[in-house]
Amino acid sequence: SSGTLTPATLELRNSDAAATNATGNGGALALDAKNILMGEGKVDFAFDATTMDADQRVIFAGLGESGFDGALTIRAAEITGESGAGHVVTAAGVTQLRGNGSTAVLPAFASAGALLDFRGTDVLIDAALRAGSGPVRATASEGDVRLAPGAKIDVGGADVSFFEVQGFLPGGSIQLTSVNGDTLVEEGSLLNVSGGSAGGDAGAVAL
Repeated sequence: SSGTLTPATLELRNSDAAATNATGNGGALALDAKNILMGEGKVDFAFDATTMDADQRVIFAGLGESGFDGALTIRAAEITGESGAGHVVTAAGVTQLRGNGSTAVLPAFASAGALLDFRGTDVLIDAALRAGSGPVRATASEGDVRLAPGAKIDVGGADVSFFEVQGFLPGGSIQLTSVNGDTLVEEGSLLNVSGGSAGGDAGAVAL
């Protein structure tokens, strides 16, 4: 079976129920919204292919884990996490993180200390990922991790305010791991682990 959801803003979460393992008979699921919010808890998608299309952002919030029985494709102007979020996204097939070609200016959105962890048989990144001062990880279990020329992973140090005091956080970390394949960073891709504009140490890149 197949299904398509197209609300203005779509939020998926499982914060009020125990985790369950979903079962299905394949098919495809397409999620299309202005913004897609992946919230707290464990959510499983029992489809051969799942596609998320966001005009603006796919946002990960709270602590969560998303499992996909097949391939996963995310297309958005930006993929990011709320401050302090921690999400593991695991696909049994290929994981593709792609831009949507939008050149519109996005509304301001604060992201400090979010952890984003993407896993698949292969992982392709051709999108803007932002998690200020937080770790971003991509792991391919069978094939390659590939950063295409349009990839931008930004974990640069976040500037933060504590009441009336302006502070800063150090740069985060980027970890790209291919268990049985290669890690390919193509010309034109960008990895930012710099410290914040107000100060802070740079982060680290591990390939």
